Amino acid sequence: MGFAGLLLSGGADANMPNHAGKTPLHCAVAKGFQYLSLELIGAGARLDLATPQGDQPLHIAARLGDLAMIEALLKAGASIGAINNTGYTPLHEAAAAGHTEAAQLMIESGRIGHHERRVLLPRVRRAAQLHGHTSTATAILAAEGREQRAEPPREMA
Repeated sequence: MGFAGLLLSGGADANMPNHAGKTPLHCAVAKGFQYLSLELIGAGARLDLATPQGDQPLHIAARLGDLAMIEALLKAGASIGAINNTGYTPLHEAAAAGHTEAAQLMIESGRIGHHERRVLLPRVRRAAQLHGHTSTATAILAAEGREQRAEPPREMA
């Protein structure tokens, strides 16, 4: 057990925000401390708490393109659909920062429903384009194409 585990086992609150409104989990994710993040999650740190800017831990990991952290947060149940104060989901954040692999990881996670994908992916692609990340936009466009090909044929009335 590390120092954080000792504090948590002694009654420290894993969800207590600091003066900037960030929880220990927000700070651990921002610094890339995966072990500490997992320890906090195991101690009851909530994945749905947001900073004053509306960022949940997955927004932060996505913005940084931290694949290992994104995987850990998704496995723990973090929401890809959470919206921050700028109207961005974690998927938008990854695309806007040009983190193609992070965006693909979230798209392929199975955590986005069929209808949500049809609505969300074009918007995410536009965010990548607006921020000058054409290769990320191209990868998202490919995911949109896979989604359209996977769509079942409609019956004629």
